[in-house]
This record gives sequence, C-alpha cells and structure tokens, in this order.
Amino acid sequence: KNVRIIRAEAADFLSKHITDNSVNWFHIYFPDPWPKKRHHKRRFICKANMEQMLRALTGGGVINIATDHSDYFEHIKTVIASISDKVEQIEFTTAAGAGGDEAAGTNFERKYIRQGKPIYTIAVGKKL
Repeated sequence: KNVRIIRAEAADFLSKHITDNSVNWFHIYFPDPWPKKRHHKRRFICKANMEQMLRALTGGGVINIATDHSDYFEHIKTVIASISDKVEQIEFTTAAGAGGDEAAGTNFERKYIRQGKPIYTIAVGKKL
C-alpha cells in the first residue's frame, strides 16, 4: 500500500509531481554514470536533483545510493558535501532483497560482483 512504481523521467517527475515532505526514503541504485565528460550534465545525482529530493523528504528521511562507477561515486560525494548543511551521512541500509555480499540486490549489482567490480554505497539523512 505504501509503494508506487512509475515509469517516467525521474528528475522531471520529482520536480513536478512529488509534494514537499511526502517521501520517507529514496533508493537510487546504479544510476547511469554517463562516463564521458561531455555527458556529465545528464547524471541524475546533481545538486538540483538532490535539492528536489530533500524538498520531498520528510524530516529524517533517507537517500540510499549505490554505484559501481568510482568516478561517479566521487562526484556523488562532492554533491553531498555541497549540501552538508541539510544532510548528515549515515550508514547505508542494505536493501531487503539483497543477499550475501550485495547492497541493493539488483541484477546490475550481481553482474558487477561477478565481474569483480567494487560496489560503492553512501546514504544521507535529511537533518531535522
């Protein structure tokens, strides 16, 4: 009853359809890293989208992020640092469907683990 799955462009949907203080948790697992420098502007994790998620989060709400891409992970940490007055880094919560050494339990993650790629995780909580 408390979960909705919607196929839409995430940033647009978030800014236009999600009300303030209405989401407890965002799970962002293996977003496209857009590895080419000229494509970095397309990355979902950016300051504008983080601000939108913070607007939508309830007090104490969480953003859980996992990626296999080390450069993107560094970018994510930089974005989080830029909003550190509004969030605090917390322990990443392993997804309920994750097994063994998985963090998110997605097919992408399983493929990356089989390939020996490291998985990078980070989580932040919205300050009250």
